[in-house]
Amino acid sequence: MSEVIELDSLIVWLPIRWADVFGNDHPLKVEIGFGNGSFLVEMARQEPDGNFLGVEIYKRGLRKAKKRVGRLGLTNVRLLRAEAEAAIPKLFGPAEVSEVHINFPDPWPKHKHRRRRLIKPEFVKTLYRVLRLGGRVYLTTDWLDYAQEMLQFFQDQGGFINPIEKGFLSQAPAGRPITKYEQGFLGEGQPVYYLIFEKQASAGPVERNAD
Repeated sequence: MSEVIELDSLIVWLPIRWADVFGNDHPLKVEIGFGNGSFLVEMARQEPDGNFLGVEIYKRGLRKAKKRVGRLGLTNVRLLRAEAEAAIPKLFGPAEVSEVHINFPDPWPKHKHRRRRLIKPEFVKTLYRVLRLGGRVYLTTDWLDYAQEMLQFFQDQGGFINPIEKGFLSQAPAGRPITKYEQGFLGEGQPVYYLIFEKQASAGPVERNAD
C-alpha cells in the first residue's frame, strides 16, 4: 500500500532521488491537489509504467486516496501531504517531471483574494524548471476568468507550446479520467476549460502548435 509522506520527513533527504523512492526510473507524473484521489488512482491504473506522485494538503483526501491505492494494489503511486506552492520548488530538480496535472485549483473568486490562487507567474516559472523537455502541464477549471489568466501567465513565461488553437479545449482530452467535480459540472451543463502547455527548449515567447 502507498505510504502517506509528510514533507517535513523529506527535507533531510533533499534533493530527492525519485528513482529510489519508486524503485525504477519510469516517467514521473504529478497531480497537485488530488482531492479524493480518483483521478490520480485511475491514471496510475491506466499507466502501470508511469510513477505517480500526488500532492495534497488535506488529510481527509489523503486517507481516501490511500484506501483507493490499497484496494487496487497499486505500487506506482506515492502520496505526499504538503502545500504545493511551497513544496514543488523543493521536491524536484530541473527537468525531473514528465507531467503535471492540476484539476480545479481553488479559484478564489473574490478579487481581493486572487493573490491566493496557485497559478501565478512565479509558480509557472517553477513548473517550467521542473518539467523535462517535451513535458506537459494539464490544467482544468470551471472559471473562465481563471482559464484566461492561466493562459496569459503561461504565454508571459514563454518556453511553452500551446497545442490548442483557441487557448483551451471545450472537451476533455481523449482518454483522460473524469474527476468528481467534473462530473457534477458537466452533468449540470456548465462549461469546463482544459488547458495544455508543453515545455520547449528555451523560455522565449510562447508558441502555438501549427497542427
